[in-house]
Amino acid sequence: MKKENQKRHPWWSIRLSLVFFFIALMAASAAVTAAICLILYKFIPGLSGHTQIWYFIIALLFALFLGVVLAATTSKLWLKTADDLSDAVNQVSRGNYKVKVDDKGHKGEFGDLIRAFNNMTEELSHVELFRNDFINYFSHEFKTPIVSIRGFARQLQKEGLTDEERREYTQIIIDECDRLARLSTNILLLSRFENQQIVTSVSTFSIDEQIRRTLVLLEKEWSRKGLQLDLELDEVTYTTNEEMLSLVWTNLLSNAIKYSHDGGKIEIVCDEDAENVHVVISDEGIGISEEDQKHIFDKFFQADPSRKGSGNGLGLALVRRIVELCGGTVRVSSRPGQGASFSVTLPKELPR
Repeated sequence: MKKENQKRHPWWSIRLSLVFFFIALMAASAAVTAAICLILYKFIPGLSGHTQIWYFIIALLFALFLGVVLAATTSKLWLKTADDLSDAVNQVSRGNYKVKVDDKGHKGEFGDLIRAFNNMTEELSHVELFRNDFINYFSHEFKTPIVSIRGFARQLQKEGLTDEERREYTQIIIDECDRLARLSTNILLLSRFENQQIVTSVSTFSIDEQIRRTLVLLEKEWSRKGLQLDLELDEVTYTTNEEMLSLVWTNLLSNAIKYSHDGGKIEIVCDEDAENVHVVISDEGIGISEEDQKHIFDKFFQADPSRKGSGNGLGLALVRRIVELCGGTVRVSSRPGQGASFSVTLPKELPR
């Protein structure tokens, strides 16, 4: 039974329908042609009734033959495309998402069908690429801290460790556990927001105060590097999900602190106009190349080797998705060695 199903062509019904349609169309055309010929011959003098009948039969057979030839030729062109689509569908079912069907010479609904199929396979190939990258990245990012935790946990079991070594190994284990926790949290948050279309649990709050609270939470990080904070925060109230928006400032400020040089400066500007709220966070750190700026908001993207290992490539993707949910935009302006500036624009009216 399985072999019989495999031999059955998925486009067989279409094949028969096209052939019968064209044959019926050409047969009708042949009958009309023969009838016209009979009428013409009737008015030609000197032809007997038998001769007129033979003319009719000959014209009918010729028109029918011509119709069959045209039907076979035309249906072959259509069925070739149907066969191509059938083969392409079979390849997609086997996991080949790079297959394409040539749409040249096809217009109307059939051409739209081919182009829609090609668009579908292109999107599927992107999804498959992302899935593979995600699996490879996720397994690597989880494996590295787990190996580190296991190694230093074994070190702690050894005899004769000094108190300083024990504190060092314990701190490494804590840092690696925090890294795993951040990675898991960011993935869950990003998955949640990507499947969310509207902002829920909205409230009205002060953005400038929210930014100040974020700086207080990050005080340990920016104080350790001796960073100077230059704040120009107007009193701005905004209505959205407060917890969700706080993730934007946490990620942007964490990046600004992380990639700033010791003793550098971070500038934060918050103001508003009649329609939008504007927040700009600038640092004087290592900067981002022009090429990397094109992908800086992509999931799992990390700009250069100096950034790898210090993050998981999800923070800015999370920032962009949250800002998009609010109907706003986030942009980056940077040059290598001259710091980076992230500009967030939020409309005062949330999208519905």
